[in-house]
Amino acid sequence: FQIAQSYGGVVALAIQLLPWLNVYAVGYFLVPATRWLLNTQTNKKIDARNGRRLKAMQALSPGRIAPALKKKLASARRFAPEVKRVTEREAVFSSDKQLSENKTEASALDEFDKKLAERTQGSSIDADLA
Repeated sequence: FQIAQSYGGVVALAIQLLPWLNVYAVGYFLVPATRWLLNTQTNKKIDARNGRRLKAMQALSPGRIAPALKKKLASARRFAPEVKRVTEREAVFSSDKQLSENKTEASALDEFDKKLAERTQGSSIDADLA
């Protein structure tokens, strides 16, 4: 400590900071080591889950399905809701056109605006706001 006093300035500051620098050095190695351990545990869990998924997928492959499971799947298909596919002719809205290009939508919006204007002209709300 006497050497630090004789040099003064930077050396004295470095000696005073030495305990904190030691803590920083330990943390510099401890934080990544902790992250590595946690990531290793997480990766093991993910690998185990992926293994279970792979086994389930293999169990459901067409050639390996047990007869009892085939029966259950057929029963489930009977109760599944029917999916209706909307064809292009049945579609009400198309995002590839501008609104102004789609005459039916534009006219419907114009009609709505017209009805709204008619209703608001006679309402007492407009009279109160004026």
